[in-house]
Amino acid sequence: MESVPTDEIREIPLKNRWLAAFLAWLCPGLGHFYQGRVAKGVIFFCSITLLLAAGLWMGSYWETGRAPAEGQTAPRTLCFAKNAYCQWEPGNRRLYFIPQALNAAVAVPALIQAALVRDGSLPLWNGAFAPPAASTFSTTDSIPGRPTLNAILVRLHSWFEMGTIFLASAGLLNLLVIFDALLGPAWIIPEEAEKELLSDDANKE
Repeated sequence: MESVPTDEIREIPLKNRWLAAFLAWLCPGLGHFYQGRVAKGVIFFCSITLLLAAGLWMGSYWETGRAPAEGQTAPRTLCFAKNAYCQWEPGNRRLYFIPQALNAAVAVPALIQAALVRDGSLPLWNGAFAPPAASTFSTTDSIPGRPTLNAILVRLHSWFEMGTIFLASAGLLNLLVIFDALLGPAWIIPEEAEKELLSDDANKE
């Protein structure tokens, strides 16, 4: 088959492809903004960020503490992103973290929290993105910011799994965004040019 005429192809400058791919991992659509592909960047940012926000919110809940004194209002604490964590011990590997980690908004804080917990330190940010405590603890364990997985499931029920799937889907979609920033769009031969090329091949045969 003959090559497509050059006047049918519009060249898109991709600048530094690897930097664009890294920026796309940092924030969906950011690599496309860097490349000047603004329309695609807006679409990717809005769609994937919305999916991420929904997944993180599904994995969050409000914890009501004890009132400091009778008649006073009990404080409420947001337990955020309990379904977005990295746990990779032998026999207890959270495979869902692999697709979730394709978005830096999940990967970076989850890896920081996992490193702190592994070193025996308390997690940051009230335990957001931190792995749950060992299941040998009761549902009322006293580890700040680290309830057990059973305690989290009691509070979130099916929202935990739904949010997990949302985050994994956002990561897999962002993988396509990263590849698009790295390799550019797939060229589509205009219908008229394709028919002409096929006709030429048939005549040659």
